[in-house]
Amino acid sequence: MFLPGYKKIEFADASSIQVVADEKISSGVPVSVFGAFTTLPVVDAFALETKPDTINGQTIMTTVVTLNVADGGRETRLTLHHLTVADFVFRLTDVEGKQWLLGSGSRPFPTVHTSFISESSRGGRRCFVVEIRYINLFSLLEIS
Repeated sequence: MFLPGYKKIEFADASSIQVVADEKISSGVPVSVFGAFTTLPVVDAFALETKPDTINGQTIMTTVVTLNVADGGRETRLTLHHLTVADFVFRLTDVEGKQWLLGSGSRPFPTVHTSFISESSRGGRRCFVVEIRYINLFSLLEIS
């Protein structure tokens, strides 16, 4: 399933946030999230894709977010590198203003891969392509 229409993404160290739900955290259960998040400077709106797989009779969701991040120099490079080597969760805001959590603050954590695009044509793109992949029993958690 392809879900378009996300306009903002933020990240937080998984160990520095608290995720609270009225019942066991699972798909369809709204959560509250407490902690400080930092915004990634996305170039355009972005989308995500979720895909269910059945493994040993259990449905596992794979969620992939692909976005472009503006090249802000050394600070951007350091931030993106840090995202690839440490455990983070992500808060996404859709075009309607609803917020969603990718990750739950505990294992398994989303993984991040980055690459850099520098088009040679005049006015070509210069940005990082960031892919965030999350595999769990659920994909996004709605933030209440």
